[in-house]
Amino acid sequence: MIEFRLSVTIGLVLCGTAFTARSACAEDTSVSACVDAHVSGQVARDEGRLLDAKREFTACAVAACPELVKKDCAQFGAEVEAKLPTVIVSAQSTTGQNLLQAHVRVDGSPDKRPLDGRAWFLEPGSHTLEVVTVEGQLATVTLTLHAGEKNRRVVVNVPGTAMAAPQTSATRVSPLVFVFGGVGLLAAGSFTYFALDGKHEEGCAPNCTDSEVRSMRRSYLVADISLGVAVASLGLGTYFLLRPPSSTSSSNGLAVRIGTSADRSAFRVLASTEF
Repeated sequence: MIEFRLSVTIGLVLCGTAFTARSACAEDTSVSACVDAHVSGQVARDEGRLLDAKREFTACAVAACPELVKKDCAQFGAEVEAKLPTVIVSAQSTTGQNLLQAHVRVDGSPDKRPLDGRAWFLEPGSHTLEVVTVEGQLATVTLTLHAGEKNRRVVVNVPGTAMAAPQTSATRVSPLVFVFGGVGLLAAGSFTYFALDGKHEEGCAPNCTDSEVRSMRRSYLVADISLGVAVASLGLGTYFLLRPPSSTSSSNGLAVRIGTSADRSAFRVLASTEF
């Protein structure tokens, strides 16, 4: 039964005497709204319109309402909220990816609800949910909610929304890495060869001829040059390996020539490219 006792009591208190009639009736508008919400909430509750009842009880449970009304409304509101089921709706593409930009319409209502992971209150009973993506794809599901059912998770699969997997761009290694790396390895090999050759030619000491001394010195000179080329080339190769790739850079016209003079007096490395 709807409890009308409060409205009668408040009306007598506010407007029942001539002495306080003017001030009481001036406040009657706001107090009357509280009393109306108190009564309307009970009517909606008894008719099974729990969402309407929750809204009315919330309106009359505020500090501006009389204490008796506020206390009743807070209690009635908590009881109604406990009966109201809640749902959490999400949408997925046919490839299983979440469609965060989609929205939901409930039971044909034009109101759009975002898919933000929050729970919604719905009336107990059967409901139709329409999920609409930003591209216009539509998916509809029907579910039945029971009184007191909380945080029912509903995942709606939207057909025609297969999303391509994110493409990961392969890291492009500059050809100069291989060029300078190769040159560095060749130069390291040259250093080893000529350093060992010079060491071998030292075996003639202390009776080395001038020709043998010159040959030994040339071997050590080429070994030194080779070592410098190896260090520089490997350093450049490392630089081009670690350098961030550039979409506008190119390495066309790449040419490398490596060799020594006929008498082993010089070691030559020539590399040219366009940046």
